[in-house]
Amino acid sequence: MPPGAPKQLNDVWRNLSNEIGVYWKGRFDLVPAVPGVYAWFYPLRITSANLEPFLEDLRAVFSFDARVNGRAVQELRARIGWDELGVRVAMEPAAPPMPMEAIAAWDQAVGDEQQFDRLRRVVMRGSLFMPPLYVGKTRSLAIRCRQHIAGTGENDFHGRYESYAALNGLHAANVKDLLFACISTGSEGDDALEGILEEILKRACRPRYSHK
Repeated sequence: MPPGAPKQLNDVWRNLSNEIGVYWKGRFDLVPAVPGVYAWFYPLRITSANLEPFLEDLRAVFSFDARVNGRAVQELRARIGWDELGVRVAMEPAAPPMPMEAIAAWDQAVGDEQQFDRLRRVVMRGSLFMPPLYVGKTRSLAIRCRQHIAGTGENDFHGRYESYAALNGLHAANVKDLLFACISTGSEGDDALEGILEEILKRACRPRYSHK
């Protein structure tokens, strides 16, 4: 390998379980007190036999825009001749309609307690496939996790999320109801390294509840 050439990265997956952690209500005290990057995820918790409220909950949580601290909106103005026109656009993500065969499979699963329980568990694990709500970096993952849950410290993710959740009736009403995923950077608190990691991940993940 020539000098300065990047090394192969395939070995980063070998110790994955030792460097990445996922924590939830009742296990936040296990978050390690080490430097790292982290993300909050919305739990895909199916709470009823009716599919539509679950999908509507997802549409609502991802309609947030940190710039306006609420539903994403944009006002556009244009002049046509002597007239000035104004348009107000609101962001309301909507998933494509569910295929009929998927609805039929849902109805079948609802009618079988074991199958429905298995469906709910797999969907919940799939929460980590979702775009994260917030991405950040810290010198202590344990401290930052507690700060976000309690609404202390300088960051206001707690306030932004919980006020929007209350206004829109989200089923995960509090930060403590979310999932906290983190990666140890092994940087010993290197602010420069953690800072560039945070900026790269924010651009890759586009977290709705993070300020740009």
